[in-house]
Amino acid sequence: MLNHIRKLLRTRKKYEIDEQDRKIMKLSNAIDSVRKQLAHAEKRWRNDQTHIDCLRRTVRDLGQELQETKQLLNREKKHSDSSLSLDTDIIIDVQNELKVINEQIRHFRSMLHKYERSTRELRMRYTSTNSRMQRSERHRAHVQIACAKTEIIAVQIRQYVRRNRHTNDTDDELQSD
Repeated sequence: MLNHIRKLLRTRKKYEIDEQDRKIMKLSNAIDSVRKQLAHAEKRWRNDQTHIDCLRRTVRDLGQELQETKQLLNREKKHSDSSLSLDTDIIIDVQNELKVINEQIRHFRSMLHKYERSTRELRMRYTSTNSRMQRSERHRAHVQIACAKTEIIAVQIRQYVRRNRHTNDTDDELQSD
């Protein structure tokens, strides 16, 4: 009977710990995956941010160039038709470049917002997975404590059974004498 109880306790303990280990490994793998995705999203965000900064500088430079061109046109009182058409062409080219660059900035901003949103989602998933892993580890610790308590109880039962056998043996010896 005692051997049967021991086998049941070992089997139950092994099953619970194996089950907890599997859950913890799944959570750990999920956390690693979320960390990698988060790092990748942050890298893309930094790259996009550098592109946006570069485009802003280009827009600023082109804007300054446009202002300088306008100032030159306003300063000159005498214009020939050919120089006027040439200056107008330059202004139109600069304005077209500004439009293209503004479109690129809008595109990168939308990408940046998308990456920021996915980064927030990944951080929330990471936090959720991390808290589940901590709860699982606490549960595992409780299971281990319960297993240790059952082992202590089993030892106490064995000692009690031995004492009873010993007292029964001495009672039998006293009765037979």
